[in-house]
Amino acid sequence: MRRIRLPLLFAVVFLMLNPMFAFAGESMASDVAKPGVWKWGPVIDGVEPGANSIEVYARSWAPDGSTWYYLNPSDKPVGWMSSGFTKVQPASAHTVGLQVGHWRREEAASSLSTASGASGGGLTEADMNLITALSVARHLAARGGIADILPTVIPNGYKADAVLAIHADGGPPDRRGYFVDRPGQSPAQGPQSQLADAVSREYGAAVTIPNVNRSTNNSRFYYGYYNVAPSTPMALIEAGFLSNNTDRAIMIDRSEGIGAAIAEGIMKFLNRKAGYMAWGPSLAVASSTGEDNPKDSS
Repeated sequence: MRRIRLPLLFAVVFLMLNPMFAFAGESMASDVAKPGVWKWGPVIDGVEPGANSIEVYARSWAPDGSTWYYLNPSDKPVGWMSSGFTKVQPASAHTVGLQVGHWRREEAASSLSTASGASGGGLTEADMNLITALSVARHLAARGGIADILPTVIPNGYKADAVLAIHADGGPPDRRGYFVDRPGQSPAQGPQSQLADAVSREYGAAVTIPNVNRSTNNSRFYYGYYNVAPSTPMALIEAGFLSNNTDRAIMIDRSEGIGAAIAEGIMKFLNRKAGYMAWGPSLAVASSTGEDNPKDSS
C-alpha cells in the first residue's frame, strides 16, 4: 500500500483553506451535493497537524468536476476528502475503474436516472454495490493499484487498465447466484474475456454463492461498455441476489473477503499482461489548482 507524506505546513494550510469541511454523518455536503441527496460515505473533515501520512485507496469526481479521494489518514477512520488545492495523480500503479451500479443515478440525463436496481434487507442496490466497490478499492491499493470509483454515468472515452461494473441482482426470494459477463461483441480469447474469467474464478473460490450464468442482453450489451475507450477492457459482475437472504448475508458479512477476491482477479489479469498499462504510473501529492479528471482523457 502506498503512503504519501503530508508535511505539517500542508496540513495547516489545508485546514485554513477548506472551511467546507464542516460535514457530519454519512452524506456529502457542499454546493454540489446536499445532505441526504448524495451519499458517498463518511467525510473526513481535515487532516490533523500530527498526521504525516495517508493511504489513498481511490478517487471519484463530483458533478462540478472536483476530485474527491477515498483515503485513510493515520489518525482517523477511512473516508472521503476533497482534493482542495492538492491533487493526487497516478504514477506507476495500475488504474482500475470500478463502476458502482445505480450509484448517483440522479445525475444521469436519461432513463438510467429512474433505474433504481434491486433491493433487499433495507439496502438499495447502489448501497450494496458501493460497499463492494470500496472494499475492492482497499484491496487493490494493497496490491499496488488505484481505483476510480465511477458512478452510473461513465465519462465518454474513459481510460484505465481495466474496468469492472459492479451490480447485484433482484428477483424471487429463493433465487441465488452470481455471474461475470463481458461485451457480447468481444472475442472469446480477448482481454475482456480474460478479465471476466479471472474475476469469476477468484470470486467463486471465495464465496459460497453459486455461479449461475444468467447472461442476457443487459449484461452482454451493457451501456457502460460503449463509454470506455476501445483500448480499455471491461467486464460486469452480478455479485449475487440482494433479494435473497443467503446471498445478501454473504455479500454483507464477507464484504472484505469479496473485495479481496475481486481485486485479486483483476490484478492477476493485469499482471499476466506484461507491460499492459493504459495511463498509470504511482501516487504523488503535489500542490496544484488543477484537477486530475478522467473526463479529459481524450
